[in-house]
Formats: sequence, structure tokens, C-alpha cells
Amino acid sequence: MRKINKCQTVPPTLRLAPIPTCASDVKEKYYKARDVREQLMHDQFSKCAYCECKLTLEYNDVEHYRPKNKYWQLGHDWSNLLYACPVCNRSFKKTQFPLENDAHRYNLALEKPLIINPCECDPLEHIAFNRYIVVPRVDDDGKEDPMGKKTIDLFHLNDRKKRPSLVEGRERLYNEFEEELKKLRLAREVMIQVDANHEARRTAWEIIKLCHHRLVELTSSSQPYSGMLIGQTGV
Repeated sequence: MRKINKCQTVPPTLRLAPIPTCASDVKEKYYKARDVREQLMHDQFSKCAYCECKLTLEYNDVEHYRPKNKYWQLGHDWSNLLYACPVCNRSFKKTQFPLENDAHRYNLALEKPLIINPCECDPLEHIAFNRYIVVPRVDDDGKEDPMGKKTIDLFHLNDRKKRPSLVEGRERLYNEFEEELKKLRLAREVMIQVDANHEARRTAWEIIKLCHHRLVELTSSSQPYSGMLIGQTGV
């Protein structure tokens, strides 16, 4: 996961949408309108808000962070909408919305959700990465961040059996990232060797430029799973 800078301008369709008064008032023609989906895709760099897999405009879900069957008044609310892959949305999250204290449910000022909303906070405040494995942040007392832990568990972000393409995709990206860093370090070592000849330095410089270019691609916002590389050595 990585921070999403969501457009503050509400798409035209949602500006005209009524505020639902019950679950049946929530209509796809508003929250799934093309301008809504296009803006979400743009803001999220065509990636799932939760797992960062690649999305397409047609075959993915406009997801209600707070479920529309429980929080219908937010059914057409731009701030409550994300784009998500069907696995995250339909297979795992569904209508779940866990809180630290369920007694505060529906009091939005007091609710403390246990699912990370990457539009509202930086996920890296709650999760970290051990290579390509997602782990909850741990405080000074050794306590795991509850939002980080619940998000990881709910979406099965490390489950190679349930989500092989996700875990293997992160693993491939991390390995390529590490390989580029290795080549970069070796090329830099050649550059500082006092006895390196002109041809060796020229080759090393070309390798450095290529590595930097590739590292920018691997860590870019549009690269699937690139959130794990933020803050890694060399970025």
C-alpha cells in the first residue's frame, strides 16, 4: 500500500447525486459513473487501493470504504470511495468494517477504523516491509499497530496460497530492485578506483545511469506493488 493523493474536486456526477436516506437509495449510476471511475483510476495510478495490483477501468470495483449497506448516507460521498480489485473487495473485505470499539459505530467523529484508508493516512505509519513481506509497525513497547495488523490479515496480503500473484509479484519486484542496487553499487566502486582506466569508468557511468533510470521506474507510483520500496536503501 502507498499513500493516495485523492483529487479534492468531486466528480460532476457525484455533485448532482442525492444523499441516500436508506441502503436502497444508493445507486450505481452515481458512484459507478464513468467520471467517478476515471478520476479514481487517475488518482490511484490504476492500482488497487489495498494491494496495489494493476487495475483496468472496466473490470474492477468502486469500493465503499465504509460499507454502503451500513453507512448508506455515504453511498454517494466522494471521500468514501476507492477503486479496488475484486479479490480485495469481494473476496475479503465484503461488508466488513472493523473498529477498535464497536460502541462508537456510526459516530464518525469517534470511530477508529481498523482498515487503512490510504487516502486518509500514509499506510507506512501503520505497516512496514521486511523485504517483500508486509508487517505491522511495532511501537517502543513491542506492541503491533492494530490497524496495520488487521489490514494485513483481512486482505491476506502475505498469503501465498490465497494470493499467489500478489505475493509473487511483490517478490519479483523486490528482487529486481535489489539486483539494480547491486549493479549500482558495483559500478560506483569502479568509479572511485584510482587505477580504473577511461573505458572502465565510461562503462561504469553508463551502468549507473541505466540503474538510476530503472530504479525510478521500479519505485514510481504507477508501478504495481511499489509502495514497499518507499524508504528502502537506495531510493
